[in-house]
Amino acid sequence: MSKFDNLLLGGEVIHMMVSLDISDVQSLIDWKPSSIATHRYVREKIKIHEESRDHPEATLKEKGFVVLNSDVGSNSESHAATSKAVKTVHDLANIVNKPTDKWVPSTRKINDKALSEDISLNAEDVDTYRKADIDSRIANIKELVDIADKNTTTAIKKANDNLSKIQNGADILDKNKFVENLVLKKTVELAQKALPQSSNAQAQVGSLTIDYGDYSPNIRFNTNYVTDNEDQSYYTEIDFGANP
Repeated sequence: MSKFDNLLLGGEVIHMMVSLDISDVQSLIDWKPSSIATHRYVREKIKIHEESRDHPEATLKEKGFVVLNSDVGSNSESHAATSKAVKTVHDLANIVNKPTDKWVPSTRKINDKALSEDISLNAEDVDTYRKADIDSRIANIKELVDIADKNTTTAIKKANDNLSKIQNGADILDKNKFVENLVLKKTVELAQKALPQSSNAQAQVGSLTIDYGDYSPNIRFNTNYVTDNEDQSYYTEIDFGANP
């Protein structure tokens, strides 16, 4: 058995014990230990690699790392679209390519306004009134209603103050005043002094002729006895009445 000390291997010193036959000495001399690496050597090489590595982000011209992104609305040039993002865009494209009966073409118009952009409609566009016009018309209607209410109240008052035809004057509160206002007071006085038509057997219409047979006295004596301070007197009343 032989001992090899201080075997230099790529800057590393390796201590080992090797058992050899005499026939293997030449082979050992010819053996090159370039494929042997220690743990420390490997760790240091890895550390050097980690510290010296440079991984740039990918650009449109240079290779590098990218970030996967499924957002179809992203504008980043350093993000890569995923399959999901590609499928979403594909589905949207299929919807857009469907027949136009599912969508309103931008060439259509509403009240002569193209749909290529946002449109605003006013009262004239839809043939209606503006709010100010409606408020004004409502105010006018309210004024007319107020006038109608006043006219109705006045008409009711006048109706209450007037006489009803079906009452034939029975609803006159002060009949004497009514006659006086009609300048009929003198007529009433004459009528009160007039001779009734039925005062005798001959009707009081037109010219009247009275003879003894039509009107004869009906004498009735009424005697009253009056005493006043021991003075006594008599008087007699004579009534004349027409023949029945």
